Order: sequence, then C-alpha cells, then structure tokens
Amino acid sequence: MLRAGSQSAAVILRDYGDRVAHGVLVCAGAGNNGGDAYVVAAQLAQAGVRVRVRASMPPRSDDALRASRLARRYATGASHAMLHWDSGTPDDRDSAHNERVVVDGLLGTGHRGTLRASLNAALSEMARLRNNGATIVALDVPSGLDATTGECAAGMVSAHVTLMYGTVKRGALLSRAVSGRLLLLDIGLHEHACAGDQDGAWRMLNAHELASSLPSIAWNAHKGQRGHVAIVGGAPGMAGAVILAARAALASGIGIAHAWVDAPSVFSVQQSVPQAIAHAWLEHHDSSS
Repeated sequence: MLRAGSQSAAVILRDYGDRVAHGVLVCAGAGNNGGDAYVVAAQLAQAGVRVRVRASMPPRSDDALRASRLARRYATGASHAMLHWDSGTPDDRDSAHNERVVVDGLLGTGHRGTLRASLNAALSEMARLRNNGATIVALDVPSGLDATTGECAAGMVSAHVTLMYGTVKRGALLSRAVSGRLLLLDIGLHEHACAGDQDGAWRMLNAHELASSLPSIAWNAHKGQRGHVAIVGGAPGMAGAVILAARAALASGIGIAHAWVDAPSVFSVQQSVPQAIAHAWLEHHDSSS
C-alpha cells in the first residue's frame, strides 16, 4: 500500500505538475483502495501540494486504517496547511473547491454490481470537477468498473488515466472509454504478481515469453513446412490492411502468405509485399455455384 500510494503520487507530480498547483482532491473509500488514496494524499502533502481528502466512509481494513492515520498526521502536524480533511458538510461541497486533479480511490478490484448510495456525494463532486476540466486519476481501476468483466456501474465517473498495480486489469482493457490512459506501476511484485499461470489473471507478456511460446523451426525447414496464412480483403483503393497483415504474418515466421484481393489491388500487393502471393478474388471463382 505504501509503495502503491507513493508510486502513484510520483506519477501525479511528474505528469500533472502544472495542475497540482491548483490543488488535489483525494476521494478515499473504506477498503484498501482507499488506503492507497490516503498514502497518495500524505505523499502529495509532504511534497507541498494542497490536498483535500474526502472519505466516503471510515476505513474498514487494518491497512487502510494505518494509511488514514498517516494522512491525518499531515492534517494536524507541521504540514497541516497542505492537507485538509473534508467533513462532507454542504459548505465543503460547494463550488468554491476547484481542484484540477482528482484522485479516485473509492473502490478497487473487489467491486461488483451497483454503486452504494454512500458514494453518491463523492461521485457527484468528482463529476462536477471533471466537467470543470479536472483530470481524474483512478487508482487500480475507476470506481464502479468491474475489474474482470469491464461492466460499468451507473453513476461512475470516467478516468483520464488509471494507475494499475501488479498486473493489468482485464476490465480496464475491455472498457478503455472509462479507464483512459493505462499505466502499470512497479510496486515490487515483478513477475510474481500473478502467482504463475494458475489463477487465470491477465498479464503483459515480454518478448522472451512470446518467443518461447512459438514452435521451434528446424534449420533445414523450407517455406512449405512453416505454415500458410490466407488474408482476404483489398477492395479497390483499400489494400493497405492486407499489405500490413501480410508483412506482419511474414515477420512472424510464416512460410507462405496468400493475399486475396480485388483484381485492381493485386499490383499494389505485389509491389509492397513481393514475398506474398497475390490472388484476385475471381481467379478461382466457380460461376456454376
């Protein structure tokens, strides 16, 4: 949690330094996602950023409670001018607050289904600031997004950037429109984030892993033994996709790439990818069928 919150604060300071000068609103939930948000608030305050913390509910987990206490030290200590704890009264929710960065730490990967009514006030504040031009930074997943299915709950606020921990969340890839730019942060889990291949979690493969998954090719293998691929497309003036696909297929090690295109596109394919075999759609057309 300390690593996740600290890494997130570092990204915010690095990428949105001009915006944090106008203040940051940190919305924290009751679980560990809220704990990450409290660490972000503490680290930003320590860096001299004016932070307003809005807690939807008191922390429930031990880790979140410790993180909350860490943040409150900056609300009562020497840095108290940098961190304000929003009590949630109407005066605190009025339009006088116009932070340019909002940290969404209300809900994490455990969320399923509809949003609780206790989050309405914080979500409304997030939506108002977003409409006024604020940047929404979600921690791990935007609140209201199912991390597995990508289902989006009614009332959720879309993020401009989502800072992920450990592994890329499948739901964020399926619902990019609400997740914004995706950044995977290194919080010390490295290759062990998914506990091997047994839990079914999605993860990014590196070049070595991708290469090892391909079958080996004998030293004396010829193109006829390395597989064939057929690519169909290429209407007049639209051969580009077929050309790019044929290049990619050949770069992967395929033996023979067949490009089936409309007759006027055959020349374009032959000129652009001479290694591919170009066919016109009607070359083998059976008029009796």
